[in-house]
Amino acid sequence: MNKTNLILIIFLILAGVFVFFLSKYDKNLNTSNVKTTSDKIYTEKEQNKIVLNGITRNATIYDISEYDFKTKQEIYNLRKYVVAQTMSDFVKDYKINENVYGAIEDNKPWWGMQGIMCRGSGKNSIDGPSEESRFMNNPLILLGLDMNVAINLPNWDCSNVYPKPSEIMIKPDLNQIIVTYNITNYNEKIANTPWASMQDIYHFAAQNARDFGYEYGFVSDYSGIKFTNNPNISTHVYKFLDYIHTGGSCGYDGGCNNGSPTQPNLHFNITSLPANVEFKLYRHNPKSTDDTPDLLFRLIFE
Repeated sequence: MNKTNLILIIFLILAGVFVFFLSKYDKNLNTSNVKTTSDKIYTEKEQNKIVLNGITRNATIYDISEYDFKTKQEIYNLRKYVVAQTMSDFVKDYKINENVYGAIEDNKPWWGMQGIMCRGSGKNSIDGPSEESRFMNNPLILLGLDMNVAINLPNWDCSNVYPKPSEIMIKPDLNQIIVTYNITNYNEKIANTPWASMQDIYHFAAQNARDFGYEYGFVSDYSGIKFTNNPNISTHVYKFLDYIHTGGSCGYDGGCNNGSPTQPNLHFNITSLPANVEFKLYRHNPKSTDDTPDLLFRLIFE
């Protein structure tokens, strides 16, 4: 036997030993115990409100905050920060959409969350953290739950009472975002107030969708809600109009920065829980509602 053949035989023996031990290791590997710091694999059993295949990440939900009398640049700086923290999977090289936020004015008050819920229009309309911060601080809420009215309930302490998101999940690989609101808890807090029996009080706020270039939307599936007007976003593709400017609806001297305009096509009531709304979002006007969306957005009310 020559030297070359001997080396070949030794190599084959070593390769066989390696393959044997590798196969033994592979049989003992339990992939269900493999985790990462930011990702979790959800199964239908673990996340039964909707089936989520593949890797899904939970995103940070930022608290509402005070915008009153800040400069436009201060608001822009905050916006850029939260976008960088939460939207990197969907947005690169973010630039603020001036069609959405360009009309914000320096050093103005903003409608407050307590102003909406229990102080109404007037000098106290700016009480509480700024209501637009629900959306501006949380860019992933591309379409958020917003109120159509503001009411005055002087004997009710409504601090920290409003419909709150409880979970935001993202699926970057499939361009999907799922936002869940805890409506049950909110309903308990408003049970003895006029809010509990009011109709046509909600609409979908789309300022975040517009800011990131999703100008058009269509509700492809829903349950547990009822649209209050026809036509609406479930009957045809709708072009969002949301922007922020200084208006007089707050009744505060000199006006307040607030969201506009009224969009009846986006008004709805929640009729039962849990409720689910699925939006197809498009950057350009699609030829058909069957066109593949640029992003799929889901709202869950429970």
